[in-house]
Amino acid sequence: MCTRGVFQLRKLSLYFCDFGGSSSGVRNALISQQLKDFISSNPHIDFNFIVKRNHHPFVTGAYLNGYLKDMPLRSLE
Repeated sequence: MCTRGVFQLRKLSLYFCDFGGSSSGVRNALISQQLKDFISSNPHIDFNFIVKRNHHPFVTGAYLNGYLKDMPLRSLE
């Protein structure tokens, strides 16, 4: 996701529930070493982790041109 040396993705916001069943895969991913490695290898991306109770998990990506992309993470491992 790099155009002429400029990274397009600026911010990733991860919304999840702290007790819901559809968010269990996301909660497991938050404590995994793979996510920590991904965060450390991409310092140009601002990561936010937000608890949103009683909602299914989703991730929102904010791009350089102002475009926002939402992607559901419901029941993913």
